[in-house]
Amino acid sequence: MELPIPAQFRSSSEQMWPQGNSKICKIIEKYSAGIEELTREITQAIMKSFGVSKYYEESQHWGLLRMNYCDVPPQARGGLGPHTDHNLITVMYQDNSGGLELKTKLGGKWVDLKPLPDSFVVFTGDSLKAWSNGFIHSGIHRVVMSNKSPRVSLPYFFFFRDDAVVEAPPEFVDDHHPRLYTPFRYGDYKAYCKQIKSARCEHKEFFERESDEAFLENFLGTSTGRGNL
Repeated sequence: MELPIPAQFRSSSEQMWPQGNSKICKIIEKYSAGIEELTREITQAIMKSFGVSKYYEESQHWGLLRMNYCDVPPQARGGLGPHTDHNLITVMYQDNSGGLELKTKLGGKWVDLKPLPDSFVVFTGDSLKAWSNGFIHSGIHRVVMSNKSPRVSLPYFFFFRDDAVVEAPPEFVDDHHPRLYTPFRYGDYKAYCKQIKSARCEHKEFFERESDEAFLENFLGTSTGRGNL
């Protein structure tokens, strides 16, 4: 279930609770407001750390809350294959079921991101990688479920607007750090990723892949391995 606007959960909830459920609606709306504020603060903190806070424009970004439920039959394996997120950043809450893994940039080893109480997992995405001229890395991650209890997660995805042009500002480009990515319209890249990933998710072996292609580089026809974060 995806909720681009917290209030829309009220109409969506009617499909599950025809008589209404004001309690869960209030909880979701309160959570959505809180996670949006946290996500904006994280994004601004990242930009501040690079001295580019002046480029943050609240009107150029928007968020979407997704509710994920993942379950597999006994003795089976399943999940979500290796991928990077195409957005700016993702702030995720996960229950204690586990299954979320991150591939290290150095060594390419899979690390289990064990759930911690009262904590969130933050992934930086491809569009932030391109916007920072490769200084910020977009980590490959996956979900692997095997003989585990059902997994529940609430990722909050933070995006550029579809009509926004993703282009590294001059602070990230100089003689030692030439421009790595040509400017592109974010909506075009989002559509490209959706098409590719949807096709791959139809194959059950997708989650077993040990690596994934660099969507951003393939989309732009470039090749780079640089990234400092």
